[in-house]
Amino acid sequence: MNVVALTWFLIASCVTYAVAVDENVLTWLALQTKVVTIWLRRKWFSIRYNPDSPWLRLRVDRNANENTKKLRKEYEITEKSNDL
Repeated sequence: MNVVALTWFLIASCVTYAVAVDENVLTWLALQTKVVTIWLRRKWFSIRYNPDSPWLRLRVDRNANENTKKLRKEYEITEKSNDL
């Protein structure tokens, strides 16, 4: 076994022992996982939808370019049909 696997095994065994000895530890762990999950979702949301984010600007620009191309095609089609 390498050091990383041994470390994870040690952590898992300590948590298992704590859960087996005290039942309140299990509820505490469940609540902490919910807190961490909510924190991660909030951070991910703030990273994705931050107005200063270059990824958001890229996505908005790409959507604007796609919409512009669609509108230009529609406009060209209507112009050609009106000319006839």
